Amino acid sequence: MSWKEYEIYITRHLQRLFPETDIQHDVCREGLISKTKRQIDVLIEDRVAGFDLKIIVDCKYFNKKVDVKGVESFLSFLQDLKASKGILITNNGYSEAAYNRATADKLDG
Repeated sequence: MSWKEYEIYITRHLQRLFPETDIQHDVCREGLISKTKRQIDVLIEDRVAGFDLKIIVDCKYFNKKVDVKGVESFLSFLQDLKASKGILITNNGYSEAAYNRATADKLDG
């Protein structure tokens, strides 16, 4: 499987799980901070209780674990795109530091 096939697999899996939700693969949106187009692997958008919900899914198909730099980069990416939530999916797991960084940072604000 290639990284692109992995992204498509994740997108289709989410579309099967949530058929009533708008789930798109390979979307570009302008960053609010960077003012440049940003590529999103999987974008989930819906309206819940009168609020717009935007979930960004980043798919990492690596031969090693995602490290803490990868998590920090993803957190900045979410902030730039003003995501409601983010999901960082990997085929090979996360380093302990990456896991600690991800679980310590709450984007509930």
